Amino acid sequence: MQNSVCITDTHLAVPDPDSQCLFPRHIDGLPPRERAIAYQVMRDDIEDAYRAALGWIADRMGGRLRAWNATIHLGDVTGGWREQGMAHPLAQAEARRCKSDLALYADRDYYALGNHDLGYTHVASLGHGLNLASVEAAEGIFGPLFWTFTTDGVLSLGVCSSLAECASSDAAIRRRSEEQREFIGDTLSAWKGPWILYAHAPSTPRWFAKEIERHVPTMQRMICGDMHDNRKGDMRKRIANAIPMGIIPSRARRVLLACERKLVVCPSTAPLWWRGYGLLTVKTNPWITLTDPHLLSIPENRRVAPTASALTCLWWCVKPKP
Repeated sequence: MQNSVCITDTHLAVPDPDSQCLFPRHIDGLPPRERAIAYQVMRDDIEDAYRAALGWIADRMGGRLRAWNATIHLGDVTGGWREQGMAHPLAQAEARRCKSDLALYADRDYYALGNHDLGYTHVASLGHGLNLASVEAAEGIFGPLFWTFTTDGVLSLGVCSSLAECASSDAAIRRRSEEQREFIGDTLSAWKGPWILYAHAPSTPRWFAKEIERHVPTMQRMICGDMHDNRKGDMRKRIANAIPMGIIPSRARRVLLACERKLVVCPSTAPLWWRGYGLLTVKTNPWITLTDPHLLSIPENRRVAPTASALTCLWWCVKPKP
């Protein structure tokens, strides 16, 4: 049986409050001294949660070297740099650190990167969008942005959500997006057994619905990050199961709904938008995939991070600029 561990939304922050990678509307509006202190407190909270997750992974190895079959990061490895992903060397340094850490625990490590890793425009962003410098830096650190591996008769397929949904005008980025689409189609056409989809964002399948539509019945699970609070994933799955497939007019929406019925959300490690300190174990064989979310205890010497409040985080994202 395959025995893997997933971690997601670690949001490792660079050591510079001017990076705007943590609630820039809030941080940038503070006086200089308060800004530096507030940013460092957030960064320390994130680092403590990350170290706790790594400690848990190591403790479950039973003294064996690389005891896990795979470590899988489901994206938002870092907070990026000014919403330009890994284009900046400081963000690259944090990404390399995470890559080195996760490689210690398994025979192989994989990364299904997300919006903060590569940079793209979204509701809380600074509007810079997906950029080639960040994509190339990510490839240099993590290797291919879409991948597969097979264990015990089950195919694991990992994709890059940002490449799937981007509408970039850059020819090199568009080429990578198309290559990913072809990779997904070719891989699933050649595979006749059960499979698991790994992606950062749960909405990802709608962007390559044509390629996966006839293969959804053999999908065991869609395992994603991005939502931070895994209970939101459970709710999304329940809603998907309650919606009749026949009322959905478009193929993309029907494929997404079918995938959401098999959704498992990995809880975030970073205490952002909720408590954090989460990860997910995955055990699979040709007949069944078992997933188990783990919420680690927050150390008694750590106060509850202010970023654990979703309402606080939302206000910091939308509050008027000073």
